[in-house]
Amino acid sequence: MSVYYPDHLQPSKFSFIKQVIDEEFPKPYPDWVKYSSVIHNRITSNTEYHTSGSNIPEPSKMMSKLTGDCQDQSVLIGSLMAAADLDIRFTRVKRRGGAHVLLETRPPVQDTDVVCTLLNKFYSNELNKEIGKISWDTDSKGDKWFIADATMSNYVGDTSSLRSKGYIRDSNGRGWEWNNLKEYQEV
Repeated sequence: MSVYYPDHLQPSKFSFIKQVIDEEFPKPYPDWVKYSSVIHNRITSNTEYHTSGSNIPEPSKMMSKLTGDCQDQSVLIGSLMAAADLDIRFTRVKRRGGAHVLLETRPPVQDTDVVCTLLNKFYSNELNKEIGKISWDTDSKGDKWFIADATMSNYVGDTSSLRSKGYIRDSNGRGWEWNNLKEYQEV
């Protein structure tokens, strides 16, 4: 990647985010489930896509206008998730006709059955949103990373648009794999 996205994060500008989410959603859910779901849902529901060029606006300014391209929105959602003490990484993939930047987040619990059950329950009960299949990416250490794409995912773990747009493909019975993965940037 020509841009090192973690350098653009501003988690200190959003230090209030955990308190705001905890007050709005007081029911006991694991922090990762609650924070990742609420942050992703709010950004994807309220942000518009537009091509903005190579300059990435400061996330605090982006929050006031809520419009930008995939790298702008990934830096914004990454800043919010970093402020909520979530493990995140940026992922850049290519396909014919362009490249895409997105965010992934790693839950502290690596039991995917538990994580998927909790995500389904939180989205359904707290956000009144039914979700589909939840997918994750497994790194070389075996850690699971859940896609939190600000521009192409309807919920944490949603790969349907990435699949339909050619950024991921089915992988010989092993689920899916990136199409032309370029780089991960862990924070």
